[in-house]
Amino acid sequence: MRWRDHMPNAKAALDAVTTLLEVALPNICDVLGSDQIVRLDVAMAPHLKAAAQAQIDLVVQAIDADTSNSALQEAGARFLVCTGKTCRDLLMVRRVDQMLARAVRSHPRNRGVQDHAKWALLRFCGLQPLIDVLQDPELSSCVEVTRAALWSIAHSGELNADAVAAVRWPTRCELANVAEQSMARFETDAEVVAYGLGVLGSMLKAQVPDAVHEHAVAALPRVLKALQAYPEDKLVQQNAAFALANLVEGNGCAEALLQAHRSEVMALLVNAMATNSNAEVLDCLCRVLLAASGSASGLLEAAFGNRLLQSPKQQAALLQAFSRHVEECDAETLIKLDVVGNVSTTFLSNNVAASAAIAVLGKVAEFLLQHAASPFQNGVDGQAVQAAVERSVDIIVHRLQTEIAAPKPDVFVYAEALGALRNVSRRSDQLAKRISACSTLAAAVDLAFEKDYWNLQFESLWQLLGAVFFFSGLPRLQLMMDRYPEAPIFHEAACGVLVDDAEHQDGS
Repeated sequence: MRWRDHMPNAKAALDAVTTLLEVALPNICDVLGSDQIVRLDVAMAPHLKAAAQAQIDLVVQAIDADTSNSALQEAGARFLVCTGKTCRDLLMVRRVDQMLARAVRSHPRNRGVQDHAKWALLRFCGLQPLIDVLQDPELSSCVEVTRAALWSIAHSGELNADAVAAVRWPTRCELANVAEQSMARFETDAEVVAYGLGVLGSMLKAQVPDAVHEHAVAALPRVLKALQAYPEDKLVQQNAAFALANLVEGNGCAEALLQAHRSEVMALLVNAMATNSNAEVLDCLCRVLLAASGSASGLLEAAFGNRLLQSPKQQAALLQAFSRHVEECDAETLIKLDVVGNVSTTFLSNNVAASAAIAVLGKVAEFLLQHAASPFQNGVDGQAVQAAVERSVDIIVHRLQTEIAAPKPDVFVYAEALGALRNVSRRSDQLAKRISACSTLAAAVDLAFEKDYWNLQFESLWQLLGAVFFFSGLPRLQLMMDRYPEAPIFHEAACGVLVDDAEHQDGS
């Protein structure tokens, strides 16, 4: 039988077998269980290998029989992607990499062929064939070819942190250059720009040990330009934000460049934040905004002084970014900008930003208490500092009381509140007595474990157990540990609290 006489059937067969491999086999594994699958593999291995070899030979013959049939080439590439997970050696013996390369060159304008063939090439041969395609004068002039190559690279496991760190800098640099050239060649194609940004951000990440920061800086203008050119494209905005964060954080050269153009860069970042609602994107943009402003105080001014950044998610992102850098401020700035007042009136009214606002208030109170205990107070009014600290505590306690009385209290809000109150109490015996007298504390802890235990993230669980231990003592913590005898995460958090307290007592 000749494949050429049955080409429509060949494509349909390939599609059917690929679907079977993608859908049916995982279900078979679930039904039989891993132990039975192992026994089945041992018994049937020779037969399965022979069947796989025969099937692969038929597929390769079918694809080679009509290289001009784009539908068949696409189906064949999709089949190879699926079978490549378990049959890579069998496929490589038959030089399917060359077959895929022919498909790429024969159908440059067919997106299906390009997408599946490029993905298969990446799975079989790694990054180099795609780099070669992007550097080929003829193929790289085709947007479909470029788009598929960048998409494959951007979505592959080759860009996870461990994989990138394993790639030497010259290779990463070459790939970044190729991605940037592709973006310049097709700067009106949003998908090419978005995928190129993904590649740039991963390859030039500043925190990879052997990164050359001076070279990475050269990509910043391209990323900023893309952020500005596509304000409504969510994928471009997302990838640009991630790329900026990766390029800037830990790269002093990049920070210096942003600060040299501070006003323009901050305006661009604020405008980007104003049109985004994705929490991860906003977090990345805030971190870059912090680097561009040159100080946490600059971030504060952007947070409190800009009418564009008033949505709950934008406020939460700004607060979360600031909470990680409170200690970089000085007491005079915190008092002058009335951070406590601004946070309480602007941010505590919305639930999205409430936990982030409490984190800021708690850290501001800690910082000001530390400042008050220091012999170097730089002339800041001591009464103003004390008033700001007490107001922070009162606001946190009030928000905690409000949350407990709510029909559906937010565990993350009162976990953050309890953690903040415990940390402040450690720094001031006077405030510790004042806070401990609040009956809301015991109610908050009980409510958290009665209603929300299974919803708690580790950080929130640790904060709550820390509050239990600090305000109610070791017997209460032991009682709760006995109540959950088979909860390893609970016991891990409890032990962490005890270790933390021991270190605190030792002054370490």
